[in-house]
Amino acid sequence: MTFELRWYQRAAVDRVIAYFEAGMTGNPLIVLPTGAGKSIVIAAFVREVLSRWPGERFLMLTHVRELVEQNVAKLEALLPFGSVGVYCAGLGRKELGAPVTAASIQSAIRPIETGDLDADLVLIDECHLVPKAGEGQYRTAIEQLRERNPHLRVIGLSATPYRTDTGLLTEGDGRIFTDVVIDVPIPRLIHEGYLSPLRSKGSRVEADLENVTVRAGDYAPGELEAAMLGGDLVPRACDDIMRHAADRSRWLVFASGVSHALAVAAELDARGIAVACVFGETPTAERDATIAAFKRGELRALVNVGVLTTGFDAPETDCVVLLRPTKSPGLYYQMTGRGFRIAPEKRDCLVLDFGGNVRRHGPVDRIRVDAGKSGSKKPAPAPVKTCPECDEYVALSARECACGYEWPRDERKHDTRADDVAILGGEKASDW
Repeated sequence: MTFELRWYQRAAVDRVIAYFEAGMTGNPLIVLPTGAGKSIVIAAFVREVLSRWPGERFLMLTHVRELVEQNVAKLEALLPFGSVGVYCAGLGRKELGAPVTAASIQSAIRPIETGDLDADLVLIDECHLVPKAGEGQYRTAIEQLRERNPHLRVIGLSATPYRTDTGLLTEGDGRIFTDVVIDVPIPRLIHEGYLSPLRSKGSRVEADLENVTVRAGDYAPGELEAAMLGGDLVPRACDDIMRHAADRSRWLVFASGVSHALAVAAELDARGIAVACVFGETPTAERDATIAAFKRGELRALVNVGVLTTGFDAPETDCVVLLRPTKSPGLYYQMTGRGFRIAPEKRDCLVLDFGGNVRRHGPVDRIRVDAGKSGSKKPAPAPVKTCPECDEYVALSARECACGYEWPRDERKHDTRADDVAILGGEKASDW
């Protein structure tokens, strides 16, 4: 199968190969936005390397079977028959010996330990999940592979090249990845039609999180869920969803816990919305069937708790509802990023924020995380305000909202027009 790579996909492949050809000894990192086609980049890179250096052994690792499945589909489309083996219990396949093995880390760790699975090049999708230090499965696998092959190289791919607790992946002691070889900007891909624009609206319905404990860089789950279930927050939030998303066909809802998700689903169902929930505990067959129904349009709303932040590909999603406040810039990006994929007749994706996330973290394309001596994170400031008429997030300097509301003159700080996509920073396409 042949097809033309998009310019940035071609650039990603070329830059990694140029990195190795230049004699660099580190482990490169590819940063591509959600929806930009990491699976295609992986497959094209593997094909290119095998065409130049036959005999190289590849191991493609990730943490969920959905991503394994997506990567395998692209690999099998681009490589000769029999080139790809799959080692993933969730997919019911445990195949060894092919030049390319696509695996979940949970399944692959055993054959790596026994020496039945080796590699020259390891590619890790969603590599921000690799811990900075310790004895996690990814690090254990890399160390064991490197013991048998000192020339092992590791390539990472992620839309969020940082961790919540330790900062940028390429900085600090114990890092695996040493150099960002490409970082493709969201605004340019939106401008060129490869990603969907995002719009954002805040809400006057927000929980009081002042007394919610923060642990490991984010809100304590139990306390957060209790806060989001408090009083009449759930029905009022659902009223807001109905008001703002009336013209949207696919609502992806992120809830703060199982009880919270069930309460939200019950309220939406009572309002006549076809809705279902998926959780980590949902049986695989049931979860697959529910997601398939959402993609077919049989469900208008899909409520989830922490299971659809990665490996979820539903381009028709045109409304993302954040009923899950977070202090994690990575989680904030992963949730909103579900709306980036393009689809026919989809003009944009509306992000409804009930957790103050946009104000907390700022535009999703300008998130910056720096690691200080203690591994502290420093997200970019959030220069946004909410329109009192329509709840649109707009630039702090805005004089007028897209709905026509004008701020009183004493609140006008700069002579600029309103930005009706304040969840995006709005860099020009020529900035990259």
